[in-house]
Amino acid sequence: MATKAKAKTTKPKTVSDHGSDVSASKKVVDGPKKKKNYDTFKKFIQDLLRKQRGGGISGGALDVTDRYVKILLEMIIRNADLLLARSKKKTLSEKEIESAVRLTIPPPHRSEFSSEPGSEPPRNLAEESNKRGAEAVRKFASAQNNKVKGQGRSTKSKKADLIFPVSRVKDRISESSSSDGLRVGEKAIVYLTAVLQYLTEELLQMAGNIADSKKHVRITPRDLKLAIENDASLVKLTKDVYIPGGVIVRPKKR
Repeated sequence: MATKAKAKTTKPKTVSDHGSDVSASKKVVDGPKKKKNYDTFKKFIQDLLRKQRGGGISGGALDVTDRYVKILLEMIIRNADLLLARSKKKTLSEKEIESAVRLTIPPPHRSEFSSEPGSEPPRNLAEESNKRGAEAVRKFASAQNNKVKGQGRSTKSKKADLIFPVSRVKDRISESSSSDGLRVGEKAIVYLTAVLQYLTEELLQMAGNIADSKKHVRITPRDLKLAIENDASLVKLTKDVYIPGGVIVRPKKR
């Protein structure tokens, strides 16, 4: 007797968004992907703190520090715009950033110098910031000149040995600048990134010391406020930054 051949049945296939065949029994779930926030420095502040002291930072203190970085960047770029307008230049170089840093960060006041022999002079934040900027530019230039064939691509931040992102600072410069048709040199961006990282390191270091003295696990907005109030340069520098943390009581002068 002749037997009827059974027809082969195949499972229907569906095509995913990426073009690959997927069996119908498997469900393809393409949920909405979270967009990265390229307008914040919070991740890099946490990375910097982790490398610096290994401690934590509260959400409120992280918001304050992120605002501190953005306002510093805007202040420096504003002063750089003034310098470019006076010199009638269209290209922002590291020299303009260096001068803008000196204009932005006030030097120590004469009252901060001690008359006692052997006492150390107060630190000059502008000079230290510019040293860090120049050092980062040297490392970046050296990495650019010593490229090895076959090596993978490296970011500008890695070439300059920085944690803060050079590309994100570049985007913020274009947003903060009021100059039309401004051209920005690579070294100027690296220089400014190093300055911002150094000033953030200093703030976190002082706030971290206060947090340790109070046996805090994480840096709080109060610790940041106390750190700033203990440094005259930072007080002038952060006058436009709102920092929660209560009122600081000082003894009355007699």
